[in-house]
Amino acid sequence: PEGACGFIVVTNEGYLDLFFVRPRSRGGGVAGALYNCALGAARERCLPRMTAHASRLLRPFLERRGWSLVAREQVDRNGIQIERFEMLLALDGD
Repeated sequence: PEGACGFIVVTNEGYLDLFFVRPRSRGGGVAGALYNCALGAARERCLPRMTAHASRLLRPFLERRGWSLVAREQVDRNGIQIERFEMLLALDGD
């Protein structure tokens, strides 16, 4: 065993805070399985929505699953400008 293939962290309020899959594990269903667990937990808590600040890599993954783009943002990380995307998934009524 080489350790975890990936991880996902969602706050009690439904904010997708961290989502990572090792490059060699991408494309094998790991991301989908992690996401489905997080989505199921959010629905069990009867949360009305989930939110995220997604990277360029994560954005299309979330959009394919019904997430909407709220805003594009530029953030400074140690002097480097990084583009990220504020995203939303409405859970109530689906």
